[in-house]
Amino acid sequence: MLVLVSPILVAQMLEIQPYHLIGQSLRRALQYLFDQSKPFYFHHSYSSDKSDYITVSLGPTSTAKRLLLKRQISLLDYFLLEILHHYIYEALSKTRSPITASKPLLVESVWYHILTRFILGECSPLVLIATNSNTNSTIKNCPTWSDEQACKALQRLLEISVQCAEHGTDSIDYAHANEYLVLALQQMATTGSLYSI
Repeated sequence: MLVLVSPILVAQMLEIQPYHLIGQSLRRALQYLFDQSKPFYFHHSYSSDKSDYITVSLGPTSTAKRLLLKRQISLLDYFLLEILHHYIYEALSKTRSPITASKPLLVESVWYHILTRFILGECSPLVLIATNSNTNSTIKNCPTWSDEQACKALQRLLEISVQCAEHGTDSIDYAHANEYLVLALQQMATTGSLYSI
């Protein structure tokens, strides 16, 4: 039996597939963090009353100023930041790698700048405040996971890294951050998983 399918319907299905592949890879990465009881890196406060949102804390890079900003973001965006931070954590360095390095390390201040811009929507001297809390202590899962939203959030991080590389003074360092994000995207697209489990 021959079934005719509208070209518009096929185009919509093909458009959804990449979201599904990347979104489910990120979902599995999140489940891995929960299963392994990995600590969260960034300070946050969560209330089950507002189960789709979380409040993150940002502060200055120098401890001389006592400026603290709290910003509410979607829980899914927060999880994406934690997933990617776990992914690149071993590659973070306070200093720039030699130009001859085959796999340059990611400058920590550059990575934090990208994350902060993702949250605030603009460049800022503030950075996410680090913490060491257990993932299972307050948040059990992401109640409303959206593959499309997860994929779009990752795309936003990629766009930020490109924009910073084009306009920043440390363009090479931002280009390295972009390479790490592209590498994560490629790994999920080819293997369906971000972490080697």
